[in-house]
Amino acid sequence: LDRKISDKRVYPAIDVDQSSTRKEEILLSPDELAVTIKLRRVLHALESQQAIDLLLDRLKKTRTNLEFLMQIAKTAPGQD
Repeated sequence: LDRKISDKRVYPAIDVDQSSTRKEEILLSPDELAVTIKLRRVLHALESQQAIDLLLDRLKKTRTNLEFLMQIAKTAPGQD
């Protein structure tokens, strides 16, 4: 969690740059993992507040995780 984000009353006050899941290659398909890595690169380039705002905004515009990942795949810069 990030105190600066919490102080601004943004919840969840997650430091997205420092958050991850262990063994996500087991949990995600290869395509989902590739999009997740692209998403992390984009979020890493932003300040913590900007990253969580962007993430929450994009999540609100989709109904499922798959839809969210598909939107990210379309818009995130590729480094394939």
